[in-house]
Amino acid sequence: MQASTRFTVAVHILLCVDICDGEHGMTSDLLARSIGTNPVFVRNLLGHLKKAGLIETTRGCKSGITIPKPLSEITFYDIYRAVESPEEESVFQFHDNLNMECPIAKGIHSVLDDRIRSIDEAFMEILRGYNMKDAADDMRAEMH
Repeated sequence: MQASTRFTVAVHILLCVDICDGEHGMTSDLLARSIGTNPVFVRNLLGHLKKAGLIETTRGCKSGITIPKPLSEITFYDIYRAVESPEEESVFQFHDNLNMECPIAKGIHSVLDDRIRSIDEAFMEILRGYNMKDAADDMRAEMH
């Protein structure tokens, strides 16, 4: 199973908005072309980022997307929680419909729950250690 692309696409969006700010009126169509995906997918992510307060959008003559706070204050954790299923407490999800007559199925939660909780906590702590300012600085260096 492969992880969702929502997080990496959201980072891509924020990098485009920050680095290309002022060059173009940033739109979901322009972002979709950069990312190589459907504008509807981008608009969905923009909605999640906006709801989390990570972007602001305007419509009309001067439509566009802006980032309302310093990039140093936006962590990868903030982005991850904004675009991944916030109701999911774990990176890993258990399979449904366990056959409780099977001894493995009966014991799987007692074997994995604490381990998964530990992995989740470590993963979230790592995400908190990265911010968009560093990513944007690295992207600018990559572009030159």
